[in-house]
Amino acid sequence: MTSNYLCTFGGVVVVLDLNADGMLDRMEKGTESLRLYQRLYREVLSRGLKEKRVVKKDGMYIVVV
Repeated sequence: MTSNYLCTFGGVVVVLDLNADGMLDRMEKGTESLRLYQRLYREVLSRGLKEKRVVKKDGMYIVVV
């Protein structure tokens, strides 16, 4: 996903994955539907896994630093 694609939202988006399980639980701030953000989040997690920047352990996604 390119930064240009993300910039089309034109503002700050705050969504929460409270269990780190890949499912967004709620939206604090944003102009689009939670369904759209969930799709984007899934793509980001997938890319992170492929690039070894995210790992999944015990059903939780963990960002690797």
